[in-house]
Amino acid sequence: MGEFLIALDQGTSSSRCIVFDKFGSLHFMEQSEISSSYPKEGWVEQDPLELWEKQKHCLELVTRKINAHSPDEGIACGLTNQRETIILWNKDTSEPVYPAIVWQDCRTSDYCLELKKKGLSKWVQKKTGLPIDPYFSATKIRWILKNIKTCKKLLKEGRLLCGTVDSWLIWKFTNGAYHVTDPSNASRTLLFNLETQEWDHELLELFEIPSTILPIITNSDCQIPLKDYPFDLFAILGDQQASLFGNQCFSKYDTKCTFGTGCFQLMNNGDEIIQSQHGLLNTVAWKIENKINYALEGAIFSGGSTIKWLRDEMHFFDKTKECEGLAKKVKDSEGCILIPAFNGLGAPYWDPNARGMIHGLTTGTNSAHITRAALWSISLQVYDLIKTFEKEVGKNIGNFKVDGGASKNKLLMEFQASLLNIPIQVAQHTELTGWGVASLAGFKRGLFKSLDEIKSIDLGYRDLRSFENKEVQKMKLLWKKAIPKALKWLPFESAHE
Repeated sequence: MGEFLIALDQGTSSSRCIVFDKFGSLHFMEQSEISSSYPKEGWVEQDPLELWEKQKHCLELVTRKINAHSPDEGIACGLTNQRETIILWNKDTSEPVYPAIVWQDCRTSDYCLELKKKGLSKWVQKKTGLPIDPYFSATKIRWILKNIKTCKKLLKEGRLLCGTVDSWLIWKFTNGAYHVTDPSNASRTLLFNLETQEWDHELLELFEIPSTILPIITNSDCQIPLKDYPFDLFAILGDQQASLFGNQCFSKYDTKCTFGTGCFQLMNNGDEIIQSQHGLLNTVAWKIENKINYALEGAIFSGGSTIKWLRDEMHFFDKTKECEGLAKKVKDSEGCILIPAFNGLGAPYWDPNARGMIHGLTTGTNSAHITRAALWSISLQVYDLIKTFEKEVGKNIGNFKVDGGASKNKLLMEFQASLLNIPIQVAQHTELTGWGVASLAGFKRGLFKSLDEIKSIDLGYRDLRSFENKEVQKMKLLWKKAIPKALKWLPFESAHE
């Protein structure tokens, strides 16, 4: 059968299982869409059992295709996942006690403000590299512990466990034998100390979270036997770190941006912890062979989800691929600017109470103008991030790599190149997040001798040069004028009444 690398890819919108060969070519893929619910304004939840069942189903389908039910020395499996999403479950029954609270959820905005008013922001960020924000896991865990009565009983009896999506899936795939996470996921919780590389007891006390419910932190390269499968799990990476690895960003200052549900830009920091002065995150890229690697990150909450909103809520088009054609029906947005703060704004603003707005509407504004403004809004957010990164590290980014579903939108990429005026390397490989964790699993499994061997694989980037676009300066000015109007739109006192 040869050597196959399997990626379990549990994202926000779908569960996927992808099979590559060791040269990066995709052989098989199974995908199943994940549903989200929005019980209150600003709340986003998913069913943990759906995450598990659909991920398991996808793996079963591909293992049949590659006849993996018989032992094979050439198989390596890795797991990558949506990150800050949190799940609590009963240790004895493996049943969740509450829906998964998704990373986009901002129900804990008021509590985060309370902590900020107490002057805890700098202290927390120095330890974790992260700002106090509902985006991260700690306040979500605390909310469940405080509000779900079942948790109090289970906690008292020592039967409550907690984890990010990777921990939950590993627990289920090992039938409860392993309760673990890796540093790339742990560093997204607001509970992980970047220097000690452990759960921080002072932070646990602040957020009132007992250490007994948290997973053991293992390396990103690991070996965990999977129940009922003839191969082991050899790698765990949060999805954006997996994309950084998949984009072969192994050297310091290597930078990538993934255009997915949100947009996530990461820069490899090597072994340096950078205390951001400009609203960026310092996080763990990975821990391989017991060596930690950090990354600087900027997170945009609404990227491809903005296009999905135009499709599903505004009904501007039936299929996502029709977005580009609609935007091209007009020569410009005619002064229309869209701020996609549907769930607040991420870096560099970090305002969970910002809300989306459309400015510059006239009687002549139509769906094409708004769609074009929506594409500009994605590229303008990334432009803000690039400039913030450059300010943070004190050097210009000469070129950077982009991947993700929305990077296939040629008009969006043209807008991005025009704004940045630097070369963009657009990935032609469609599954770099999956490839990232799969290739790390292959490295741990011994199918690659070094990271240099992985880096030598041609993933087929397309160089995109700057485009002349008369809209650029106008959109920059409109964006700069409109952003302050969206900030702090909701008063904290009534944000979630």
